[in-house]
Amino acid sequence: MLPDVPDATLLDELSVVVSSGWDLPSRPNRRQQIRHLLLMVDPADSQSYGQAAQRLLEMIDDALREADDDRLGADDRTGCRILLGVLPTYRSVASPTRRRREAADFLIPEWEANPPSDPAGTFQRRHQRNALRQVLECLRQRYGEDAGTDAYYDVVRIQRWYVVTPDRQVSEQGEIGEYRIRRDGFDCMELRESKHDPEGLESSEFEVLRLGDDPPPVLETVEDSETQPDYRRITLRLPQSYEAGDILRVGWTERFIFGPEPPDWWRSWVTAAALNDHFELEMSVTFTDDAQLPDLCWWFSAEPITDLNEIGPDSLEHLIDLQQSGTASHDWRPTETERRRMYGLTWVWLDDPAARERWEAARVRLERAQLGSP
Repeated sequence: MLPDVPDATLLDELSVVVSSGWDLPSRPNRRQQIRHLLLMVDPADSQSYGQAAQRLLEMIDDALREADDDRLGADDRTGCRILLGVLPTYRSVASPTRRRREAADFLIPEWEANPPSDPAGTFQRRHQRNALRQVLECLRQRYGEDAGTDAYYDVVRIQRWYVVTPDRQVSEQGEIGEYRIRRDGFDCMELRESKHDPEGLESSEFEVLRLGDDPPPVLETVEDSETQPDYRRITLRLPQSYEAGDILRVGWTERFIFGPEPPDWWRSWVTAAALNDHFELEMSVTFTDDAQLPDLCWWFSAEPITDLNEIGPDSLEHLIDLQQSGTASHDWRPTETERRRMYGLTWVWLDDPAARERWEAARVRLERAQLGSP
């Protein structure tokens, strides 16, 4: 989607695309000059500048080709694609002067009878901005634009870990996240995290990790979410101000302290969700050496409304063998992840009657699926 910045900023960046044409990916010095436009590209396609710039050009071409005829007529469509160097026959034309001159044949038809002495220069001074406004509207029509606080950053990669102790409690959790900033002057980050207040929990200790040589963010508040009762808002003050397109890494851990008689089976699943599509996710659960390993463990993906206490494995391939390492883990690639969908790991000890009943129902479903029965 288009980032939430003034149109003038995006028009300036489109003019940089004009000056580079299809050679844009081979010009890394242009990164800062088109950093807002690059935010349109999915994080999964932004592992390098060249990859992101190539995808941006393809997205621009798609938007122009697919624009409604009422919005962009045939001549304007061809002229804009020539101007930006995305029309296949012009992808080898490095000269913006030639592309401006030949785009004008389609965009300024009245020049056919009375061309200016310097068509390329005159087009650049008087008409290029208006042509790029058409391009911008096509991008907006095709991809939409940012709205609301969800668009302050993109999740690029999440690594989450959990520790389960002999009392079958999640005693520690942590995360290292990689985020692509979408707003200039970004200096305060708000994370959404599930809320933990089981019976027997006496306190918790939240710690922000130092990653690399830079000072870590400062924890400002941990507050319950007013609109989502099962979640809390974690506010971090960043050590510096970040600009759109910057990559920020943030890590934290949280330890839970229980009373002498914590309840059994506080939690037998862990999950993560994100506000955007196509992020990389790695999750692991480690059972301490003195903990009884669960009888069964599997990974899952589910809709947000799913009751995770009832979820079973979708296939036998989702089951995880804990016997070798005592750790369950699974990775989800960017092509597998969707906005807000839940991804995670779950496990059961079959000496719990409710857990046994849950597993038996899941096993029947698996067997029917293998036999092709409804």
